[in-house]
Amino acid sequence: MRIGPNGFDGRRIRLGIIGVGDVAHRDYLPEIHRLADLAEVVAVAGRSGARAKATAERYGFPVWHCGYQALLEVDEVDAVVNLTPWPMHAEVVAAALRAGKHVYSEKPLAPSAALHSPERAADGPRRVSDSCAHRPARPRYVDLGGKFPHP
Repeated sequence: MRIGPNGFDGRRIRLGIIGVGDVAHRDYLPEIHRLADLAEVVAVAGRSGARAKATAERYGFPVWHCGYQALLEVDEVDAVVNLTPWPMHAEVVAAALRAGKHVYSEKPLAPSAALHSPERAADGPRRVSDSCAHRPARPRYVDLGGKFPHP
């Protein structure tokens, strides 16, 4: 997926999943196939290399990493889904934006309002969405100056 001057070009979004724990396995990964027309998972990352590898093998994802930093270096990843434990959300969101990735993050984006400013971490046009899978939610998009498709 590329975002040009006229917006989304129609290619599938290449996702990197950061965090392969309970929330990922219970709420997201079993349903990720529903996005097949819009997105594909190209890499996963977790604190445990063994768990990231097992997740990649279980769901047929092509690449796995131990640690989110390695995933953020992958050029083929357009956007990340941040499913890490909430105390890590601000750190991961900021790092992903600095790496030039779009971000979807479980709530909260940060443990306090003082740390809840991911837009300050990005120099380029990126978008952040946060939501919570545990209740009906309307994702909140933070426009960082670029265009990002959303159904």
